[in-house]
Amino acid sequence: TDYRRRSRGVAATRQRNIRQHAVKTSKTVLPNEVATGTARLAKDLLERVLKGWRDRAPGVVDTVAALVRGADRAATAIANGDAVALGEELDAYWVLKQKMAAGAEPDRVRAMIESVRDRVHGAALCGAGGGGFLVLIAKAADDVPSLRAAFGTLACDA
Repeated sequence: TDYRRRSRGVAATRQRNIRQHAVKTSKTVLPNEVATGTARLAKDLLERVLKGWRDRAPGVVDTVAALVRGADRAATAIANGDAVALGEELDAYWVLKQKMAAGAEPDRVRAMIESVRDRVHGAALCGAGGGGFLVLIAKAADDVPSLRAAFGTLACDA
């Protein structure tokens, strides 16, 4: 339990430092969050992942280790103001999450991402996936309003 408490503390400090730095970094196109309009039941996805972790399934353990390494690279990208590298890490993160939790990307969300792929450095769903909020790293800050408008149309077609 001490390990878990320390891990949570380190993760919280890292997230706080990243947020503080991201706010101060004006050259970086900061992540934008868009509601997908897709309801999700993350409980089922989470239960499958936790079962894999509990059973020490090699695919889950290896994927979690890769997620941690990617988070470190993403933090470095933020610290360096490198939106391209951050987008690449976000894409890699999303691929790993889908590998760990099949069904995390509904067709509707896949279509949303594909519709703007040429205008973003990276994209991923927050949390367990399945719907909810989509994070994007826009290639151009002045493109954010049109990205939101495009998704507003797609997200509302329920």
